[in-house]
Amino acid sequence: MEGQSHTGVEPTSPKAVLRLTFSYQGDEVALDSHRLVEMTVPPSHPVEEYRGGPGDWFEVLDAGGGVLYGQRLYRPIKTHHEVFAPDGSASWIAQDTVEGAFEVVAPLPPGATTVVVMSSPSADPSQPAREIARVQVREVLR
Repeated sequence: MEGQSHTGVEPTSPKAVLRLTFSYQGDEVALDSHRLVEMTVPPSHPVEEYRGGPGDWFEVLDAGGGVLYGQRLYRPIKTHHEVFAPDGSASWIAQDTVEGAFEVVAPLPPGATTVVVMSSPSADPSQPAREIARVQVREVLR
């Protein structure tokens, strides 16, 4: 894993965020790189509303597993692509190979220890989301 934790941004800065880049091939997800940057992120989504259900999101957790921040993701693992007909209508076609990358921009509120990415199975997006990636904040900030 490649990473650049020391970019002059202090992890304790109120605007410190981890930019995490993940790659995937099929159902295998790996953290490719990380970078500590300073930026403003949108407010947290109320993850309690969709925990246990289908969808895609990430959570920033404290040491006890409490959610400090959550944000929805839009289909981080792409299994289909959009195709347009000459008449302008669109349809979705399954990809021959499922591989690509996605990014998560996770804030680091006080007490943040873990970033977890949740996603419904690509074969059946109506199923409850499951954990597809977990990053320990302390390990990437070394």
